[in-house]
Order: sequence, then C-alpha cells, then structure tokens
Amino acid sequence: IVALEDRFKPDLIEGSDYLFPLHSYLERRRCGLHRSRTLVATFNHGLLNHIYPSAALLPSESAMREFALEIQVVRWADVVLAPSEAATARIRELRRTDKGIYIVREPFSAPKWNRQESFDPSRFLYFGRVSFANGADVFAGMLTAIVGHWPISDITFLGRRETMPFRRADAI
Repeated sequence: IVALEDRFKPDLIEGSDYLFPLHSYLERRRCGLHRSRTLVATFNHGLLNHIYPSAALLPSESAMREFALEIQVVRWADVVLAPSEAATARIRELRRTDKGIYIVREPFSAPKWNRQESFDPSRFLYFGRVSFANGADVFAGMLTAIVGHWPISDITFLGRRETMPFRRADAI
C-alpha cells in the first residue's frame, strides 16, 4: 500500500469490506513508521466475528487474530461507511464515537421509483451468495411467514450456491 500511495498520490485509500489487509498499513502510520495525510475509508457491513457463527464456521487461530485486527482497522480508519443504522450502531460501539461514520445505503437508491406494467408482485428475486451467512434462511423464513397473505408464484435465487450447510472444518 505504501509503494502504491507513493506512486499514485491518492486523495483517498479505500479498503474493501475485508478489513484485515489494511491493518499493517494503518499500524505503521499510527506508530510513525509511515507519514501520510491520505484519508483511509472502509466499507463495513459485517465483521468476520459475526459472519463466522452465521455461516456455522469454527474459526482457526489465525482467523481469530484476523477478528481482532479487523476491529482495530474499524477503529483506526478515518472514515467508515455503513449500509444501515444497525451497522452504524455496531461501528459506533467499536469506535466509541460517531465521528467519521457515514451511512451509504445498499444496494442502491433512486429519487423516484416507477412501477413497470410488467411488474408481478408474486415473483421474488434473491440476489447474493446462497448461504446461511448471506441470509438465505431469513429470506425463506420471511416468505413462509407471508405466503398466507401474499401470493408467491416464483422465487429465483441468483448467485453462487454453497453446497454444504456446514464447512468440513466444523465436522472435525
């Protein structure tokens, strides 16, 4: 990151939602080994320590270290973008401040929505990795709860399918 920052001189370094790789860079900045005024922003819609249990994964020792380092990145980043009030509340707990936390809603928003003639409210689309970690079970539960009050003619799952409900490491 340091080499690329020196080469391109960016105004902003944006980390992915996988926060761990930014840790060593931010640590060097905090201890004075690298001087930079470039803002660092991350997008956070969930931490690994929340994702592992929901995916029925048992974390390894190295994964548990990543959990701790990821929390530090959330605390150290200049700006953290969150997709919801719930995510903002979790980030606020970690950072112990509102400063530098901004809500950017997912997946997108429009100033005006128009209903198309071909719109069929009985058809549902689930977009994302089909796994417990991504809420496929919550989606199915929601549809089960509304089926008596709302017609459901079609459900389409669009995304990579997880073939095992639990990972091999959990069975050991």
